[in-house]
Amino acid sequence: MTHADLPATRHDFLLASLAKPGDSHTLPGEAPSIITKVEEGIDFNFRRRVLIYTETSGPVPIDYSPRAYIPVTPA
Repeated sequence: MTHADLPATRHDFLLASLAKPGDSHTLPGEAPSIITKVEEGIDFNFRRRVLIYTETSGPVPIDYSPRAYIPVTPA
């Protein structure tokens, strides 16, 4: 049994707005990846967004609401 087989706990998630470079971000079914850059901005509908860049995503950011709980392990 590995960590991926165990149910997630509240300590496995963090608000997207609190993520920072160096943290480990894990998407379902993928290996963990280190966050390289975090940007906050506003989309065309005037909603706040958090863009997270990881080593595996490269130049394409992962888009989140700042209030979303995302699978991040702090550094």
